[in-house]
Amino acid sequence: MDWDGTLGYMRAARYVMKNKEVAIQTRGTIGEVDEYIVVSPMWCGKITPAIRIFLQELPKEKVRLIVSSGGMTYKERDGYLSVLDIMKKDKNEDQLIDAFVSGLTKP
Repeated sequence: MDWDGTLGYMRAARYVMKNKEVAIQTRGTIGEVDEYIVVSPMWCGKITPAIRIFLQELPKEKVRLIVSSGGMTYKERDGYLSVLDIMKKDKNEDQLIDAFVSGLTKP
């Protein structure tokens, strides 16, 4: 899908707002692991269509979701292991990422 330019921006907004499906390809296999870290920008208050489809492949309770936006928090938080909102307006991305990484447990 081509999301470039003004038309791409409008197409992306329509796909997000209508929860339209997009085709995705993953490389390798999604194995049985303790947890997944998934990062997505937020478009129109929702995660991107490709990430939404990808998350359907994963057990939600094993997902640590990191969502970046201009200044909104992600509303659909239920069921995830954790959700971290990184908002550009707060100008604290480095501190949030450092705290997130420090909080991860080592095997």
